[in-house]
Amino acid sequence: MKVIDKIRRADQEQRPYWSFEYFPPKTTAGVQNLFERMERMYNLGPEFVDITWNAGGTSSDLTSELVATAQSYPEGHLDSTDREEDFKWLKYKVDQGADFIVTQLFYDTGLFLDWIKECRTRGITVPIIPGIMPIQSFGGFHRMTSLCKTFEDDQAVKDFGVKLAVEMCKDIQAAGIGGFHFYTLNLEKSTRLILEGLGFVAPRENARPLPWNPSLSKKREMENVRPIFWKNRIQSYVSRTEAWDEFPNGRWGDSRSPAFGELDGYGTSLKVAPKDALELWGRPSSPRDVASLFAKYCNGEIRSIPWSDESSLYPETEAIRGQLARLNERGYLTINSQPAVNGVRSDDKVHGWGPKNGYVYQKVSHLC
Repeated sequence: MKVIDKIRRADQEQRPYWSFEYFPPKTTAGVQNLFERMERMYNLGPEFVDITWNAGGTSSDLTSELVATAQSYPEGHLDSTDREEDFKWLKYKVDQGADFIVTQLFYDTGLFLDWIKECRTRGITVPIIPGIMPIQSFGGFHRMTSLCKTFEDDQAVKDFGVKLAVEMCKDIQAAGIGGFHFYTLNLEKSTRLILEGLGFVAPRENARPLPWNPSLSKKREMENVRPIFWKNRIQSYVSRTEAWDEFPNGRWGDSRSPAFGELDGYGTSLKVAPKDALELWGRPSSPRDVASLFAKYCNGEIRSIPWSDESSLYPETEAIRGQLARLNERGYLTINSQPAVNGVRSDDKVHGWGPKNGYVYQKVSHLC
């Protein structure tokens, strides 16, 4: 059965449906782990899944069906300054045979619903599926300034992301739209919790602190170690290990995770509009020009560089700002640096990271 037939059937039956999107892992181990994760997430009941490969035309054996679909941008394409032009090209894609539309991510539900209405008035009648991306890190939504209070706590960011996605989906569903496309970022837990929050899947019972019933013997009541044959306890094992790579891109990332590495499976692009890029950086044509851009960024003379959308250095980097600028002026392009820290608390506003009630020790380092 074709994807569009599944969508039409769900609409006819007036039931919600959902789909998942993954991107190519960066490592061989990540690919294998992604296959295992996809197999587990199949039990969440998606109507279909897809793998998005980059804009360079990469293909893969993972792709099993060519689907006629169109991407759309409810909040406008970064490279476009003409809303009319956006609608023109979207209508053209549909007229050329696109079966349905999947939107890029958005966080303004009202804007999305208004955009849907405008699509319909312009004769775009194919199914439109909203693209939902659970917030996995502060960097994914730093422009939403009201959320800055969760910056220090990675888990709080994820929890908020789940809550926000559930609220968005409920508002969209109340407007008569029953399908949702989740950009999973190759992570499992947030997507599952969103589906549970919407009542689309049954909540998974929380695992006991230890994977066995406590002994009634007084001699063994404090027992906290016991050999377990995990091969015979597959469900218990999965429930305890699914979140082991929930933070694969932290300071000490895990390359075995299918979500390891910066998300570039959707193709590389500038972080600002082309017009702004020319005003910021001009037209660098030599290694020296590039080094100069890096140095100016370190000195605070320009607000960003082509490879990052951060508007300034992190607070902890202030201590080595001068060193970084001098290194870059000499042609050593620093892409990841940290100052020396000797025993500050993990909840320190500048140098803290990791679990609470810990201490941070680190050497100065510059990755060029």
